[in-house]
Amino acid sequence: MSSQSMSPSSPHHLIQGDGTFGMDSSNAFAKACTPPLSSVGLQYSAVAIMGPQSSGKSTLLNKVFGTSFVEMDAQVGRSQTTKGVWVSKSPRITDSNATVLVLDLEGSDGRERGEDDTNFEKQSALFALAVADVLLINLWCHDIGREHGSGKPLLRTVMQVNLRLFNPRKMTLLFVIRDRSPMTPLDKLAKLLTDDLNDIWESVTATQAPPPPTLREEGSAGAGRGSSLSDYFDVRFTSLPNYEERPEEFAAECVVMRKLFSPDCSECLYTWPPAVSSGEGGGRIPGDAFFYSASQIWDMVRSNKDLDLPAHRIMVATVRCDELVADCLDALAADDAWKHLLRRCESSVAGTTDNEGDSGPFDESAAAIGALASHAIWRQLASYSTSAAHLDPGVVSTKRAELLRKLADEAAHLASTQLTRLRARVLAKFTEDVAKLPDETFGNGMAKAVAGARDAYQASAAAMLPSSQNLVGPARSAIAVGGDSKTKAALPADVAATLADDAGELAQELEAAPGAAAAASDDDARFAELAAEAYGQAAFDEFEKELSEKADFALKDRVDVVYLAQGRDVLRRELGEPVMALLDECDVGDMWRSIRGLRASSVEGIAAALREVLELQLEAPEGIVAKCLERLDKDGTEVVQSKCLDASAAVASRARERFTHVFNHTADGTPVVWSNLRVNVTARATAARMAAARLIASYAILDLDGSNEDALKDACDSMEALAKEMARAAAVEQRAETSGGGGGGG
Repeated sequence: MSSQSMSPSSPHHLIQGDGTFGMDSSNAFAKACTPPLSSVGLQYSAVAIMGPQSSGKSTLLNKVFGTSFVEMDAQVGRSQTTKGVWVSKSPRITDSNATVLVLDLEGSDGRERGEDDTNFEKQSALFALAVADVLLINLWCHDIGREHGSGKPLLRTVMQVNLRLFNPRKMTLLFVIRDRSPMTPLDKLAKLLTDDLNDIWESVTATQAPPPPTLREEGSAGAGRGSSLSDYFDVRFTSLPNYEERPEEFAAECVVMRKLFSPDCSECLYTWPPAVSSGEGGGRIPGDAFFYSASQIWDMVRSNKDLDLPAHRIMVATVRCDELVADCLDALAADDAWKHLLRRCESSVAGTTDNEGDSGPFDESAAAIGALASHAIWRQLASYSTSAAHLDPGVVSTKRAELLRKLADEAAHLASTQLTRLRARVLAKFTEDVAKLPDETFGNGMAKAVAGARDAYQASAAAMLPSSQNLVGPARSAIAVGGDSKTKAALPADVAATLADDAGELAQELEAAPGAAAAASDDDARFAELAAEAYGQAAFDEFEKELSEKADFALKDRVDVVYLAQGRDVLRRELGEPVMALLDECDVGDMWRSIRGLRASSVEGIAAALREVLELQLEAPEGIVAKCLERLDKDGTEVVQSKCLDASAAVASRARERFTHVFNHTADGTPVVWSNLRVNVTARATAARMAAARLIASYAILDLDGSNEDALKDACDSMEALAKEMARAAAVEQRAETSGGGGGGG
């Protein structure tokens, strides 16, 4: 049979006659179904049919389910029509939004495969037992009771392959007895078939214990050898008239049979709605993973491996959850809110305008950033939870944690960029606020500014991080209600509208679902941990480091300003002129001692006042205060040294002035009366020379700490001795000149 156009009403060749599984075409068929299998969750059932070749299986399915499987044309001969396994969706059963998948299996005992080739028959039977909820067994009425008829080999095949299922589900076997005889009641035929089934069951389990079933009826036997057939199969019976002889009656009874597959029917052959948990439904595979699961089961069947259905479901859940994680990440990259954030982040970093007209810098409020990120990330988490709701809970939880981590990684660039900008803004505001603080309240104001900057950063950073609270809390009131016009205006209209809708839906979900709020809280906590690992804690640490540096710099800068105004400048005023006065007086014996005392008293007084300002007003630590006072002490020395250098630059003129003053004045400062013949000019000149020599010696050596007193005394003594020697030499020269002048006159 050739493959027909892909539509939900057209049969799809699931497994070729050579055993090839059509995975790609199966996915296309799943998407073409209405609704698509990806959206049905557990709200579907699978029905398969087995039976002898050319027994009317396809005809039966078409009449009951409204499918369009190709039927045998008896006029061209009785031969194989269905090859492999075909699947179609029933268009006739739509009760409770149910989706019924119908599998038409290749007939058994076909001439085309040969008498000894029963391998595909067994494989397809095992496949049907693993994937179907109900297995129809199509039998001719006249074969019932025969030892070697077409019925028993088929039943034996069903029982034997069941042993290869590890922990199988309890499933329904519906025996459809074709071409019934009005002479034999259905209950008699059912008893014969039941006896045959029990005999076959005992025969196939005599040497091999059956696996424990997933479900048992109350009071059924325990697992293992001795378990009864009813522990594994719910056996039902129905019959139909001859299709060719009584087509109207056949069609009418098929309509009645259809009700057995309707979820609204009290006698529905399968549980509806299908069980969700593994304890109730053996870990049922959701619709979006049905064909992948079927392909893996077929691979194991073809490999002649026993089917461990619980392990298979975990494997399917793992693969499916991996696909969902990848889908969520792809959807995040395509999300309008997320793309808006990324565009604005990139443009704010580059300082450019993006291709949609959004210009940097990125100025959305923290609430808007957090809401947009939350909207994008939690939408994907919600999508994952919905799609994975019916998969193995353990696998779903593990992969959800993996998705959270990957979402945190995706958000790392966005958050780190915005946290860097937030840090810069907060620190700039901190620096500006601190600069405005008056000296009198600087210390207290600095502490408040540090605390305020830290609180502002942490609050804004927390608002930026994606969380359900950001979506339903301040962001909802700001955007959905429109309380924050700046935030609302910063967003594209379509993004803001979608965000508002999602926020409202999530808020209602958290309020209505008992476990939703707790789950969201767990997600928030886990995301916070992941965010801290990815970027959050590092960002907070970096902020604390820079805040501390800014605070230290601001304090040191203010200390420097205060020191210059209330330390150095005061010291220069109070110490400079008195030192110059002492230098001008040049009392050789007490000059340096007086200068040292003046310096010490001035520095001590200014230091006391400066310490009070630094400690009480600026609240500077002791280390900074100590360095400041040490600097004051050095500046005191520099003031004295500077004045001494200024004075020493004019030492020659000062020496001349000192010589002239001593020569022309007595010891008490009285001017010498040169008309008085008793004035000893030579003695006065000698005294003047010695005074000038002592002045030069005093200026030659700085003695700011008293360590050079002896050197200074030695210098003065040397200069005085030199002055005396010069005076004697001058006297000798004068006498010689006087004597020479007198001899010549005589």
